[in-house]
Amino acid sequence: MKTDPAAKRRLVLPELIRALGGSVEMRGYAFQSLKRFGKEASEAVPHMIAALDHPDLQNVRYDWVWLRALDALGAIGPPATNAAPLLLEALQHRTVAIRSGAAAAVSRIGLASPEIVSILIKRLEDDEPVVRAYAARALGDFGPAAKAALPALESALRSEELQLHAMAMADAIKKIAPQRLQEIEHDPQAVSR
Repeated sequence: MKTDPAAKRRLVLPELIRALGGSVEMRGYAFQSLKRFGKEASEAVPHMIAALDHPDLQNVRYDWVWLRALDALGAIGPPATNAAPLLLEALQHRTVAIRSGAAAAVSRIGLASPEIVSILIKRLEDDEPVVRAYAARALGDFGPAAKAALPALESALRSEELQLHAMAMADAIKKIAPQRLQEIEHDPQAVSR
């Protein structure tokens, strides 16, 4: 006998929401499971946000829980827009993986607010190349809404040492302003203008 997916969700989702109030480890496993629900877990977003407000989660030992939460919020997509303040904090986190994961999450959620764009522009100057690349990808995914990032992306493109990360910068410029990338390709000096 097959179980109706909607019926299964109605049974499991409340249990996962309840697990978000458990131990830090239990919260991490709940986030992991909520990711599988995608946008159908949208009712869990307020509980997910509250679950991350735990003193133990300031310990680097539990960064894995943050990463699973960021993955789950990203998988939920636009219904997770209420997590914007939390994601703003995560974009400035001390841990490279969390800053990168937060950039990926805001991209998947579509949080192209001026405040998020501003923080992502700052992340283009992050000490870690992987964070710079994730920030560029997020800005590119925002398209024309991230037009304010073009000067910073062009500067990052000019200074990026790793080809893979330079490609992320170029891809972001292409998504935001395709004509600008064409100008740069035809006249490399155009990057500095």
